[in-house]
Amino acid sequence: MPAQGNTTVVTKPSATPDAGSSRRKDDLWLRAAVLTPSFNSHMTATRLGPADMRSLQELLHKPSMAVAMTFSTDPQHGLMSTRFGGPAVVFVATMTFGTQSAATAFTPQTTASLR
Repeated sequence: MPAQGNTTVVTKPSATPDAGSSRRKDDLWLRAAVLTPSFNSHMTATRLGPADMRSLQELLHKPSMAVAMTFSTDPQHGLMSTRFGGPAVVFVATMTFGTQSAATAFTPQTTASLR
């Protein structure tokens, strides 16, 4: 039936997501996260099925180097947000770890003493 006179034709928008958006607009978990008053008291998570820890395997290797850090009563170590003072570039202290096999780590060490 062709439109005649003062007729308006309205079409329903497609249900497919936009080309630039990979997330669905009606994601149930995103809606729950936005509407919850507090994640700690109103949201719970439960694991279904066996845990697959293979994705964490790359995080379990011993690093060859780490940043040296200490505990302090001042969490900012004198850093102030109202003014700038000090060098613009600071090289942080690092510690390098040597590799040692498990066999040599648990072998008793022999020591000599002079009497």
